[in-house]
Amino acid sequence: MFTRFKRLSLQSVIYTSGDLLNRAFGLLLIPIYTSYLTPDDYGILAITSTIASVLAILSMQSLESALTRFHYDFPDETSRRDFHGTIWILMLICALVVVVVTGTLGRPIFNWLFPDVPYVPYIQLALWTTFFTNISYVLLKSLLRVREKPTTFSILNIIVFLVNTAFV
Repeated sequence: MFTRFKRLSLQSVIYTSGDLLNRAFGLLLIPIYTSYLTPDDYGILAITSTIASVLAILSMQSLESALTRFHYDFPDETSRRDFHGTIWILMLICALVVVVVTGTLGRPIFNWLFPDVPYVPYIQLALWTTFFTNISYVLLKSLLRVREKPTTFSILNIIVFLVNTAFV
């Protein structure tokens, strides 16, 4: 009992430390953003980030939570891998449908809602970044959680944060 509590406590500390480190990096970037980005650029960044967040919710449909919830319901590693593959294929299809439909039909809507934000490249980049992030990163995060690998999870979060910051 004590060893399970100790392992849980250690994993909680690692997850929390990684999250705090990411948030601290974000806080430290505010002066850099405000000195290098114009108010228009900062507004474009805020709008595209919001669009990406909404699209991620629509395209993921909480499938990563389903993976976490049902992972242990499968008796062996082979059936778990089949389940993970099925979830990944469904995530790929949902994300692709959302991005293609939004990219095809959304251009006039986005131009009407955000007339000061050019659709190409900003909104289009947000659409495709959301797609590639969803199919590559979200499932991996859930797998690392269920396999109890908090260090790898935290390192991956920091790397993704740094890559996103480099794109900004």
